[in-house]
Amino acid sequence: MANNHEQIIGISVNKKIEWLKEKERFHIDFSEKLFFPVIKLISKSSNMLVFSAINRSKNLVLPFCELIEKKNLIASVPLIRLQLDNLLRLYAGFIVSDREIFVDRVMRGEQISKIKDRTGKIMRDNYLCDKLSLELKDDCLTDLYKHLSGFIHFSDKHFMNAIKIHSEKSLWIELGDITFENDIYEFYVENYIGITKLFLYYCHLWYHPDDEDIDVFQKYQS
Repeated sequence: MANNHEQIIGISVNKKIEWLKEKERFHIDFSEKLFFPVIKLISKSSNMLVFSAINRSKNLVLPFCELIEKKNLIASVPLIRLQLDNLLRLYAGFIVSDREIFVDRVMRGEQISKIKDRTGKIMRDNYLCDKLSLELKDDCLTDLYKHLSGFIHFSDKHFMNAIKIHSEKSLWIELGDITFENDIYEFYVENYIGITKLFLYYCHLWYHPDDEDIDVFQKYQS
């Protein structure tokens, strides 16, 4: 018999959440192993960007898990968008002419959306997302970006969380967060895991550009 926690969020989702919670600590192990060989260079601006992004990623993990456990999509899904933001901002450092100058400008408060890449293109979010999708040969990232952005700005996604249609003549309006089927929560958890893995992968590539064929969770596990 499933325990109460599993009945609330589903056994499959629960397992993924428990696995993801372990990755909060993984961020610490990952950064220690990633930065140790370049510790003498930690003062370089580019290292500061990677470290700050990893720190931001680490601090998103547990809040996301806790909100999913409470079935709160309104608050949890925007955290996936923040994690995607970590990935896109980091990726911008791969396509500029001078990485150190780029990071210095960001550290001074300049918006990345106003900075150009090495081809002269302004690095707005949609451009970064499309370019990364092209590099990964996967259009799903662009589609996911558009979907997640609907949770950042007030949109149809928020109607979905407040109104449930029972029939052509019946609506259920509720303050709070309407409960959905477990596969909906699993969809968002899997996407959070996928983006996090991709983000950490690009952190690795920042220092090891020729080491592309790796699984970061296996390579950096304790």
